[in-house]
Amino acid sequence: EALLSRETQLRYGLVPTELDGVPVSEDGHFLSGEAYLLRSDGLSFLYRKGEGITVERSADADISVESLWLNGSVYAAIACINGFKYPRLGRRLSG
Repeated sequence: EALLSRETQLRYGLVPTELDGVPVSEDGHFLSGEAYLLRSDGLSFLYRKGEGITVERSADADISVESLWLNGSVYAAIACINGFKYPRLGRRLSG
C-alpha cells in the first residue's frame, strides 16, 4: 500500500512529447523500462518509477477524462512497472 501511495503521487507540470528518444504522438502511449508516457485528449501523463506522475493539461484539454486515464492506463502501467501481476485466470479472489 505504501508503495502504491508513493508511486501514484500526482503533480502538474510540463511533460515531454517523447520518452527515451521515442516520439509519442497525440493519442499515443509508450512504456520504456521504468517509465510510461501517455498523451490523449489534450492531457499528457508521465510516470517514472520513484518520481510519481506528472500531468500536463493543454489549453484545450478535456479534463472530464483525466481521472479515467489515471485510474485506467496510467495505474495499469504503474502496476506493470512495479511488478504487480493479475491473478491467474480461474482463480477465485478472496474478499
